[in-house]
Amino acid sequence: MHAIWWCPVAYDVWVEEGSPVQKWRVGVKDVFQLWDEMHSKLTTENVEKVVMMLRNIWHHRNKVIFDKQFLGPTTVVQMSLVGYEDFKVAQRRLGGEVEQKNDRVGSGGGKGWKKREGLQLKANFDAALNVSSLSMGIGIVIRDCNGEVFAVKCAKRTCNCHAVVAECTALWEAMVLCEDLGLGVVMFEWDAKAVIDALIVEIRVPDQSQRNTTFSNDENRSIPRALHNYSKLEILDISQNYFYGAILDDIHCMSQLRELYLDSNNFVGNIPSSIGSFPLEIGNLSNLVKLGLAYNSKIVPLLPSEFRKLKKLKFLWMTGTNLMGQIPNTIDEMAALEHLDLSKNSLICKIPNSLFMPKNLRFVYLYKNQLSGEIPQVVEALNLNVIDLSKNYLTRPIPDDFGKLKNLTSLALFLNPLFGKISDSIGHLPKLINLNLFNNNFSGSLPSKLGEMATLEHLDLSKNSLTSKIPDNLFMPKNLRIIYLCKNKLFMPKNPPVVEALDLDVINISKNYLIGTILDDFGKLNNLTGLALFLNQLFGKIPDSIGHLPRLINLNLFDNNFSGSLPPKLGRYSMLEVLQVSNNKVTSQLP
Repeated sequence: MHAIWWCPVAYDVWVEEGSPVQKWRVGVKDVFQLWDEMHSKLTTENVEKVVMMLRNIWHHRNKVIFDKQFLGPTTVVQMSLVGYEDFKVAQRRLGGEVEQKNDRVGSGGGKGWKKREGLQLKANFDAALNVSSLSMGIGIVIRDCNGEVFAVKCAKRTCNCHAVVAECTALWEAMVLCEDLGLGVVMFEWDAKAVIDALIVEIRVPDQSQRNTTFSNDENRSIPRALHNYSKLEILDISQNYFYGAILDDIHCMSQLRELYLDSNNFVGNIPSSIGSFPLEIGNLSNLVKLGLAYNSKIVPLLPSEFRKLKKLKFLWMTGTNLMGQIPNTIDEMAALEHLDLSKNSLICKIPNSLFMPKNLRFVYLYKNQLSGEIPQVVEALNLNVIDLSKNYLTRPIPDDFGKLKNLTSLALFLNPLFGKISDSIGHLPKLINLNLFNNNFSGSLPSKLGEMATLEHLDLSKNSLTSKIPDNLFMPKNLRIIYLCKNKLFMPKNPPVVEALDLDVINISKNYLIGTILDDFGKLNNLTGLALFLNQLFGKIPDSIGHLPRLINLNLFDNNFSGSLPPKLGRYSMLEVLQVSNNKVTSQLP
């Protein structure tokens, strides 16, 4: 909604001469409300023009972001009107061709197009895979027999980096959507041949004795023992099903397995020791590269120390498996490990000092456990990309070694009782995007280099005991979007900070010891939606420039010492929803 309606670039197009909505208000909450208003207030011709303008505004956005090419609002409007005329010409031509073809149908003059009899609805769907973040996006469109859109759905899901799994998940989501809508006969259409073949023969794995063995997964059944016949199986994925019972205790017989996904089922009992132990005389899983056991909440396992023998294992995903006990000290022996996710479990232990020793480690997710003690101080996994140890009981300061992680993009340590000074080394991380340290007991000053982190987008150090001045360069990183520093003991620097982070969306520095005036530069932040400076000791007049912020929704300045009048333009934009200036010395009426 922001890109096509709210943002200044789009707004300049809509108010341009020739726009059917030139004098409309900007405070429409969502695209559905906008669409309803268009249909109720505009003619069909103007609705079609607006749709063409929406299309060109989106293309313009992509040119700005990806090609660094900017088109003026007049150009965008003119392109849209020309495109509309082309559309009308094409419609007239198409109408004539369809009439001619329909005249020939049945008369031997040609085949022509003919609506399929009995077909009521068709579902098209697709999936896009992001390997680096182990996530996927799903898009589903259901149309009726006339091509009119009946329903749409977009969703984001976790994925294990297989394109086929992503396509299968998209198919499943499409079927669930049809079931939720009470739809009966639906044609599913997509372009993944592997998935189509799998629907015809659900599992077909070559074996020395059986070339074509098939079985399906009926609801609520245990793993078929027939799997034992597949000694050459390399990839086994039975995730997101209804399998129950114990995991096969002799699964090690499939000695060629490289990838094993059992996540999101209803398995019970302990993890078979055979997954981690390797009696050489009966075969082993020494080729295993990826293992997914996540979201089997009835499993009550301990993480076996034998896992260290999985020398090729790169991916271990055990989120939400009711995992208890300790993380083995031998984890550093898993030299190939890249992705470790033991989040949302019941691990009650100290983090082993060896956690950050595997040199290939890139992703560590241990959030929402009951881990205690200090974070390991020695880090040799210098390729780490993400560390999330939030929602635990960790204490002591952040390790200085974290400053060596030149590839780190996200550090989440929030909701712990960590204390001490935030290491200055954090300010030297060249690729850090997200820094979330809120709800801890950090004290002392902010890292001096915080404002020099060019890639930083999200900064949340709120609800700590930080006692320093706000760095002069805090608002300098040009990619910065979010700043949360509320509920600390911060104060203003002697010289007003310079604001160059012009894409800032939210600033919250409330409940601090700020003394001074609001920065005039805040009036340059055309993307700002929230400004919270309440419960400080700010004084003077609220700058008139605050009244010119086109996207401002929340303005919270109560419990300060502001005086004078409110910005006269504050009510010009109807997007403002929350205005709190109580307990000040403001004298004027609302504008």
